Amino acid sequence: MLQKIGRHSPNPKFKIFMTVLILFQIFLASNAIFAAANENIDDLELYMQNEKVKSLIPGFAAGVIEQDQFLYAGGVGKANNDDKMVDNSSVFLIGELSQSFTAMGILALMEDGEINLTDSIQTHVPSFKVADTNYSAQISIQQCLYHLSGISIESGAQEKSEETLSKMVENLTDEELIAAPGSVYQFSNANYRILGYLIEQVTGQTYGQFITERILSPLGMNNTYFSYQTTTEDPNFAQGYRLWYGFSFPSHIEYTAETAPSNGMASSITDLLIFIRVHMNPGNSSYTRDVLSPSSFQLLHSPPTSLTNNFTWAMGWHNYTVDGTPFLSISGDLSDYHAEIIINMEEKIGVVVLINVNSFFGNMGYYQNLAINVMSFVIKRSVYNPRFSHFVLYLLLDGIIFTSIGREVWKTRKLKSNTQKKIEDKLIRKEKVQILYIEIFSHFLAIALFLFLLPSIIGFIANMAGFNLSFMALLQPDFLVWIIAISVIHLVKAVSKGIIFKEFLK
Repeated sequence: MLQKIGRHSPNPKFKIFMTVLILFQIFLASNAIFAAANENIDDLELYMQNEKVKSLIPGFAAGVIEQDQFLYAGGVGKANNDDKMVDNSSVFLIGELSQSFTAMGILALMEDGEINLTDSIQTHVPSFKVADTNYSAQISIQQCLYHLSGISIESGAQEKSEETLSKMVENLTDEELIAAPGSVYQFSNANYRILGYLIEQVTGQTYGQFITERILSPLGMNNTYFSYQTTTEDPNFAQGYRLWYGFSFPSHIEYTAETAPSNGMASSITDLLIFIRVHMNPGNSSYTRDVLSPSSFQLLHSPPTSLTNNFTWAMGWHNYTVDGTPFLSISGDLSDYHAEIIINMEEKIGVVVLINVNSFFGNMGYYQNLAINVMSFVIKRSVYNPRFSHFVLYLLLDGIIFTSIGREVWKTRKLKSNTQKKIEDKLIRKEKVQILYIEIFSHFLAIALFLFLLPSIIGFIANMAGFNLSFMALLQPDFLVWIIAISVIHLVKAVSKGIIFKEFLK
């Protein structure tokens, strides 16, 4: 089972571009000085309630911290269908937020003198290989941290049910790199799975044991987990949901592969606020508990080279500026969860958002605005609102979907009589043959357009390399059902006309 939607989630550069754009619009909305606004925080939960309805979100948890004070930690909506409601202790899967923990674990090993960041992966994992033997020896720990290994984004989206971390690394043996190590940035969950396996090989512990012992326990993060099975045992587990034509249903997806180092961890708002406070105050040992030194935190947050003129990828974080203000952020996506952290490093304001639903259209237009809008309540800026809500979008989509299917089904009712009528028309035989050939060809062309061209167009618009039907099944299954239904109707029409045409040619 494919677990992650990294390859089929919006391109990380595109997501950060949208974040920067929205933040910049918020900055332009007012020239007020940044300040905590408790009266605005009072309105935050009302916003969350409204957004839950407008964006079709079953459960919505959020946390806000300024300097070292937790201003808000709470939630609205349902954690499951058993009347369990979301609150600050609800546990959500957090997707790629997991990479921030892996990066911290690697730097902890560096501080312990166990590794150097410039070490090749093979120095500590001799069995590690990619297709090119020379490249296998060149890929370094640092390159994996920065997603500069040359390993493709596709390789990070190919885990199967119950696949172990060692097996996922082993499966890279035939991996053809997209470029020489260190030369090209491409986000891939495979990089952080390699790092997680390296942690296990160096320490002799499981990834979860080491991260718990070295990071979570000292920080007091007691509701953060490393496997789906353990997560579901927590009574505060927030069930994941998927949207079907605007209605949310429990997803029942079981994430059984060992993907904690890249995108398989789970946590709560309370724990993640502790995590944010550590990154906002790296010099304060009362918060960091000395899990890392201040210089290591600085290294963690620093990118190697600029990806664009405005934002860069650091170790487990995006690092960019908006109107001269530095920000850290990271988002995580699975088929049925979205998580996001944004930190204003200058004003020491951090926001975390967790929701238990995901979809292609929701992620592209709505979910990525949530953390930014929550921050807006703190910094006295206007809340960013899309042109129309996710609810309205679904009304439009449902209208298109059901109208098109209804129209095709209705036309199919008279398929035989209409085709027979064309055969009995007064046109000469050659013209009739041409017309029927064109009609049959047009049905197969429609099938090709729906099954291949439409997903490619969607992937191009969203800047999502390799987007296809299998990814749509994970991101937007209701839309996929429509595509398949229309394609099946056209296939039935083509076959039926072919049968009638065959009889005519006898």
